[in-house]
Order: sequence, then C-alpha cells, then structure tokens
Amino acid sequence: MSTLGGEERLVYQTVADAQNEGIWTRHIRDRTNLPQSSLTRVIKGLESRGLIKAVKSVKFPTKKIYMLSEITPSTEVTGGPWFSDQELDVDFIRVLSNHAYRFIYHRSFPRRGDALFTIHANLPSTQDVQRSVNESGVIKEILSAEHVQSLLEVLELDGKIERRNPVADIGDWGLDGDDESSVGGTRGRGDMGTSWVWKALKNPKTGNVWSDVPCGSCPMFDFCSDNGPVSPANCLYFDQWFDL
Repeated sequence: MSTLGGEERLVYQTVADAQNEGIWTRHIRDRTNLPQSSLTRVIKGLESRGLIKAVKSVKFPTKKIYMLSEITPSTEVTGGPWFSDQELDVDFIRVLSNHAYRFIYHRSFPRRGDALFTIHANLPSTQDVQRSVNESGVIKEILSAEHVQSLLEVLELDGKIERRNPVADIGDWGLDGDDESSVGGTRGRGDMGTSWVWKALKNPKTGNVWSDVPCGSCPMFDFCSDNGPVSPANCLYFDQWFDL
C-alpha cells in the first residue's frame, strides 16, 4: 500500500471494501469519480502487480467483478459447489442427490425383513447426511450444512424424502434387530443438532405401505382381535406407531 499512488490507493481501497462479494467496474468508477481511461489504467496496474483480480459471477456473467487477489469469492459470486465454469453442474448434483437419497433410504427402512416397522430414532439429520456426503469421496471439496440442506429440500420437493420430528425413544425397543452400534444407533433429542430428521419415501410402484405399519409383519397378527388377549387397544407397537 505504501508504494501505491493516490489513484491506485483509492481504487485498491474501494475493491478491498467489497470483500468477497467483489465490485463491478462501473461501481468502482462511481465511487472513485475517476475518468474511465484513468480507471482502466489503474486497474490494469493493480492486476499486473497481483493486488486485485477479476472474477466471474454466476449472477452477472457479463459484468467484470474485481476483488483483492487473496480473497476467496463468496458462493453468491461463484454459485457454490453446484456450478462449474458458471454453468449449473447437473450431473454433479444428480450424483450427490442419489448418494443422499440412498443414505437416507438405508436409514429409513429396516434391513431385516421381519422387522415390525421403521425405527425412526435412526433417521438421519442434515448433519448426518452432510457427514456421509463429505466422507463418501464423491466430492473433493467439503459441503457445508447449508449446502446439504438445500440439496435435501430439492429431494423433498421431488417427493423422494420427507422431514420428520425426531423420535428418541423408539430405538430402545430394538425391534429392527440391530444393536446400538449399528449406523445411527439410539440418540436422544439433545444430540440431534437439528429440529427435524429425514425419512426416505418408497417408490409407489415398488413400495408397500402395509409394510411400514406394525400390523403388516406383526408375528401376533393371526391372534389379534378386538376381544382377544392381543388387540389394537392394548398393542404397544400400534400405540407407538400412532405417535410417529
């Protein structure tokens, strides 16, 4: 900074004030009141000395945006992990979405065919999905919880998953045949980290709603009746399922 002239210092400070959002050349001119010819000369000089750089903005692809060379552009400028060379990376989003859906699906439905119903204490939070994606190797950079949240909301709008209120006590029953060391384990509300968890929705063409209620695979189904020793009125599983 000590070696900069008056005009250079003025432009440099204007670009620095924009931080990681960057600033358009017209706005630099408006704030410095420099003639266009002088501004162009100063910007070229600062660029050649490695003090500022031009970046591309996904929002304003035709505008030239400048920021300090050591600054990393914000996701508002770059579009975040979903963009590559200013283009929406549809294939990349599809790969991440498929991974997230498979992870949620395996946590949503029991692995044993004789399980009575989905153990909702194992349903993943946004942070669980974030950890799975970041550890999967399908992406080089680290996705933030905000990025993963936006990805999950797209899956939700597509009808592939739904958000649920966390249920802490169902996993204690152990009805899915997995112990607490299995993926997800038994967690309390205080450990969820979010106000909801995510559950996958089965494809209507292949899924069976009857298998997601306790009666569908209950071993006492043949003995259950209104007046019998086993009935919907005193069924522990049925009462718990109604609370989901």
